[in-house]
Amino acid sequence: MVDSEFVYEFESGLSRPDFVDWPDRLDEVRADLDPDVFVLYFGGNDAQAIYMPDGTWIDYDTPEWDAEYRRRVDSVMTTLEDDGRWVYWMGLPIVASEIFQPRVQLMNSIYESTAAEHPRVTFIDAWSVFEGPEGGYSEYLTDANGDLVDMRLDDGVHYTTAGAIRLAEVVYGVLAEDWNLPTAQ
Repeated sequence: MVDSEFVYEFESGLSRPDFVDWPDRLDEVRADLDPDVFVLYFGGNDAQAIYMPDGTWIDYDTPEWDAEYRRRVDSVMTTLEDDGRWVYWMGLPIVASEIFQPRVQLMNSIYESTAAEHPRVTFIDAWSVFEGPEGGYSEYLTDANGDLVDMRLDDGVHYTTAGAIRLAEVVYGVLAEDWNLPTAQ
């Protein structure tokens, strides 16, 4: 049996520690629950100006933003890894907005390249999990039974319950392989 605890805050991320300070929150989780593994999912609201502790802001789409966001991602990975934890960092899915897609790709590239520098961190790609048959965004995808199912909400970003289950199954598959967990027959 696998014990788990889910900690989340909607509309939060690493760009806005004034809203939720995730490094501090993850410290609390480590102290309270002492998990061996963290599965993290950030970024949906991070493609914006970054709030700095001194009250200043770093504009998105600048070299300074890229460096600071990468530093924050690396800091979370390093802190958890140095404490002996394993980290599974989920990437972001393809989104409907062609304007927002490059932002998602940038964040995914930061997550993936930074994870590659950490032996106890695994990047889990979500983009390809939600690509349509032609390789682009699709709100509807086939499920395991071959039925066409609505996977994404009308905003073209968030998941329906079916979409969340689809991603959870992918994540569990990676965890099951790495940790020798039971899989469905």
